[in-house]
Amino acid sequence: MLREDLPGFVFESNRGTKHSFTAETTMGPEFAAGWTGHRHKKFRSKMEETRQKVSVISAVGKLRENLLLLIFAVIVRNTIRLVDKKKL
Repeated sequence: MLREDLPGFVFESNRGTKHSFTAETTMGPEFAAGWTGHRHKKFRSKMEETRQKVSVISAVGKLRENLLLLIFAVIVRNTIRLVDKKKL
């Protein structure tokens, strides 16, 4: 679950337990603020508008994919830490 008011995300397991994760480093200023203030460009043709929409959808898909990989990596790292603590 991603929320704008949190500096990370909350993972809810199959058992219903919630785990919150926060980033160790920031991703830069382009991710710090929302994108609602962007003005929309007027396009010369419908084809140009369609190309731009496809480009944006592709970029969002890649960001979502990278975010999911990051979430998975954090979960794996934390699981390994828990297993190592139990071995001690």
